[in-house]
Amino acid sequence: MRRAMAVVAMVTIALASGSEAAPPKAPARPPAAAAPAAPPPGMFPCRTESEICFIGVVTGKNTVAVQFTNAPQSDGIDAKPVSVFSDEGGAALDLSDDLGRVVMLVGSYEATKGITKAAIADVASPILSFIIKSQGGDDQGGGPPGKGGMPRRR
Repeated sequence: MRRAMAVVAMVTIALASGSEAAPPKAPARPPAAAAPAAPPPGMFPCRTESEICFIGVVTGKNTVAVQFTNAPQSDGIDAKPVSVFSDEGGAALDLSDDLGRVVMLVGSYEATKGITKAAIADVASPILSFIIKSQGGDDQGGGPPGKGGMPRRR
């Protein structure tokens, strides 16, 4: 009798756990209309994808040689150093502490004025500045004239 009760108990447990293991299937959804898939996230150098930024080498107290920008209508911005202003009123942004280094600026661009409403987002370290400048073809890396780059330490 004990065996019969044990068998009944085991069968009951097995049936109860078997029904919990396989939950009922949800009704199948019709396929969605051909919605365009979102593009995979791309690489962008700014802090956010929608931000307008400028990456360049500081060439003067308030000028930058721009190497990259995602600003609309910025054709020819890399032809010569561009003036940088902290507001539209004409107050120059002082970049003299970062002379020769690579900076990331945020702001807006107007071909007649330069970069306006600018703020410094980041300043590259000396090593990173050297790498970026050498990739951009800037031979003013501090080495002997005509050789480009930095002299080797011994």
